Amino acid sequence: MLAAVVMGLSCEIMRSEPDASVSPRTLPSAPTSASADSRHLANPADQRTIEQALARGGVRVTRMIPSKFDWLFGDAAPRSGTFETSSDGTQSWADVHFLEMSLESLTACSRQGASGETEFAISVEGRTQVPGSGRATGALAGSGPMYFVASDRFFVMTPDIRVRDTLRSSLSLSVPPC
Repeated sequence: MLAAVVMGLSCEIMRSEPDASVSPRTLPSAPTSASADSRHLANPADQRTIEQALARGGVRVTRMIPSKFDWLFGDAAPRSGTFETSSDGTQSWADVHFLEMSLESLTACSRQGASGETEFAISVEGRTQVPGSGRATGALAGSGPMYFVASDRFFVMTPDIRVRDTLRSSLSLSVPPC
């Protein structure tokens, strides 16, 4: 994987429609960070739920690691995990947050930045969730769009439309507004 996840880039949020033609072979590697906290890691039941949901679409989980976005929803999502996946020889990942309360007015936006990276912002009740003093949730260097799906139990972000669509249909998730 050629791209690495870069956090904290500022962006001007614009609605962008996902491009289903993005090649899964160009997907970035799973987000990793020294700040990821294993105390927030998904439990075995959570892990099984995601593994089974992805398996329904022919996607295999190769491992689960702590999410670098474990801070994203605070107490509303006390557990999360980044699920590294493999399907037909293509590696990808899904960052999954296990919600214990419904999030009001959740929005998730992704757009191509001026320097070629994908910038994304996730907001709850109109407040963009950002690390530190940034203005955006994060960015993916040199990749296609970030895809999002959610329900009152899960929030998922992934750079792979197949992973998104598999979880969307298996877990009855929907695409949040931008």
